[in-house]
Amino acid sequence: MSVVVSYKKQLVFGLLFLLIIYFVGEVVVQTYNFYFPHCKFMDSEVYANVNIDLKRKICFDTDRIKFENTPLRNTPNQDLFSLNINSHGFRGEEVTKIKQDDTYRIFVIGGSTTFGVGSSSNETSIPGYLQEYFSTMTELNVEVINAGIPSAFSNTEFNYIQNKILDYDPDLLIIYDGLNDSTISSDEYLMSSEEPSLISQIMKSL
Repeated sequence: MSVVVSYKKQLVFGLLFLLIIYFVGEVVVQTYNFYFPHCKFMDSEVYANVNIDLKRKICFDTDRIKFENTPLRNTPNQDLFSLNINSHGFRGEEVTKIKQDDTYRIFVIGGSTTFGVGSSSNETSIPGYLQEYFSTMTELNVEVINAGIPSAFSNTEFNYIQNKILDYDPDLLIIYDGLNDSTISSDEYLMSSEEPSLISQIMKSL
């Protein structure tokens, strides 16, 4: 005796089967990504003495950093295991917009290298090491602010300085650039301008 199953029940069973396959597949993928994260720096000799758990956390943090694209900025108020971005969008501890009278304020500006993508903490970025140097080598109150933004290049940084950083009364700007600029076209320079900058005006006249 054969049992006739309605098309509606077949459809429901089919959908349930597909959901089960999707769930199992998602678990497998997430488990694989947890134990074998896809970060290009994982196998670098720089991390030879770093345990796998810390490397995994750095990798996860790198994937979770949030950005604003127009204009290019780090999204404020991000608190991850290996890094934090304060309420002003700078990597590191909270800063005040108004500078104290006895403070010498340095902004370090650049792309992912300046920001410290792949570093184990705020302190192990280039600006972090610079802050440590001044803190241990002088009694002056030197404040080093990490204004790096992954994927930033000279024109986005020009806009960043002009439209934000100057409001923080910097005493010194250190700009570390090169790689990102070498990988973009002139059209990207023009498209990245928030307003007609000197660079854009020059390029439009060519």
